[in-house]
Amino acid sequence: MNPPSDLNFSVELLITNLQYNKKISMVGILRPPCYIFQMAEEIATAVGNIFIDESDHKSQSARLKALLQSILSSGTNERDISSNVSRIAEAVVNKETISMVVSRQFVTDIVAALDDLKPCLVKEVAKALLNIVQSRLISYEEQVTQLRFRLADLYEGDGDSGEAAKILMAIPLETGQRTYPPELKMRTYLRIAQLALDYKNSEEAESFVNRASMLFNDVSKDDELIVIFKSLYAKVLDHRNKFIEAAQRYYDLSLFQNMLTTSEKLQALTNAISCTVLASPGAQRSRMLTTLYKDERCSSLAAYGILQKMYFERLIRNDEVMEFEKSLSLHQRVTHGGWSLLQRAVIEHNFTAVSKIFANITFEQLAKLLDIDRRQVL
Repeated sequence: MNPPSDLNFSVELLITNLQYNKKISMVGILRPPCYIFQMAEEIATAVGNIFIDESDHKSQSARLKALLQSILSSGTNERDISSNVSRIAEAVVNKETISMVVSRQFVTDIVAALDDLKPCLVKEVAKALLNIVQSRLISYEEQVTQLRFRLADLYEGDGDSGEAAKILMAIPLETGQRTYPPELKMRTYLRIAQLALDYKNSEEAESFVNRASMLFNDVSKDDELIVIFKSLYAKVLDHRNKFIEAAQRYYDLSLFQNMLTTSEKLQALTNAISCTVLASPGAQRSRMLTTLYKDERCSSLAAYGILQKMYFERLIRNDEVMEFEKSLSLHQRVTHGGWSLLQRAVIEHNFTAVSKIFANITFEQLAKLLDIDRRQVL
């Protein structure tokens, strides 16, 4: 039905003001505070008249979408566009008499419109919209989830891994009203885990990898996702200094038949050797050394020399230690009490190797043999 002219007046006036706003924005004229109040009033009136004029949900949604497009294409500065979108969203969401069907559709239209906006404007509109629907999250869960994913993409792209992770953590994947597919949940948990590693919180990363592991059986046919999971789990255990567990997972990854190139498998194998060398002595490390030494692929790797000496319990020279340490990741080079993880692991190994050769030896001889200070032997 065609709206009466008096009901159309506020919408036409709003569009006229938006066009005027575009012109004065181009020449840099500042709007007075009363103008801002006037715009807020006009938007609220325009929204109200749409619902007075139209009783059909489809017509209401169409006119709200047209009004939104007028605001987005007004050509004013980004702050004004963000403010006006927030005003119209607030007017629709907070209107008690409006159908939830129409309200949800309008919020969906705003989310869809973000595709055509600049990243900085997307951030402002998305954050404002999240605040507006905060008290009604259950009613807008789908739209809120989309907004959070969009914001997380932007913050991650800007290198703000902490804020990106925080936004993703707020998505109610387990407690919401919607049922999320296991693939989406697992990818989100793994993404948060990777972000946590980026901002150097390996404990939080492990927590989210463990959540992802609970979904393993539900996504077992998705080879790509399984590889991402296995790779990230190994990396997290590595960062947590759980080296023997990390070594086992790196080795399993190197045996994965699908999705990985030969070079990626060999890198996983190299990582397995590094973690095994750094692991504490014991039965688990002995078994892992045996597994790696008997794997013919290891003989072509640069780390094979250290692996071989550890397997046969031979002395490892200091120059070999220094050369091997160059291949380690930064988190594997940390020092405790003046010793690096590698130095401590090699000295423990060399003590065992010496005990296989000598029944009795002086501290001076032992220090010289191990190429360390005498005080470090005591």
